[in-house]
Amino acid sequence: MKFTYFRDTKNFGGLLDKRCNCSICGYKEKCFDGEAFYGELEVEGVCFKCLKDGKLEGTGIFSNDADVEALYNQMVELYPNKPNDELLAEAKAKIAEIELRTPPILSWQDWKFPALDGDFCEFVSFTSKTELNELAEDGKGKEFLEKHLRVDDDNLINPEIVWYQLEDKKIENIKQTNHDCLCYLFQSRVSGKYLIIWDLI
Repeated sequence: MKFTYFRDTKNFGGLLDKRCNCSICGYKEKCFDGEAFYGELEVEGVCFKCLKDGKLEGTGIFSNDADVEALYNQMVELYPNKPNDELLAEAKAKIAEIELRTPPILSWQDWKFPALDGDFCEFVSFTSKTELNELAEDGKGKEFLEKHLRVDDDNLINPEIVWYQLEDKKIENIKQTNHDCLCYLFQSRVSGKYLIIWDLI
């Protein structure tokens, strides 16, 4: 099952090893780990269909924390002549897709699901030195990291430290992420531009 903002659920979706009774529909299915969801309600797992169909709505839990402010500011800048009510309606639809219909991204720290170019990004994978070297046109992954690493008031770090902490080999699945530092690779669905978010344990 494909999700708009999450490229590879099979390898990076944080699925439980065994089928369990979905906490939403009750059927025994392959489920996303309930510990990754936000909210006051504790759930064991959420199945693909319930998440895809937006069944989280009204349950008090959500899968990601969308960067609402960044999304709206980008939309206002990109579409200055569009009526505010239309912008708000479009933004709300995108926010609902991220928070209620997109698999949760496993992380140690709380950070907001990023937006670029007036839309939310697609989560590609956990990244490594090898992958960044491959993405860089000149093969210089460290410079690629420095150029695309998100650095803001809530995400301050020296890119040198991130590069040093990164895994060397390409991360093929979530089970290969047992490390002190994780980097999440996102891509704009509009321009194709990459964005990297770091996370230290």
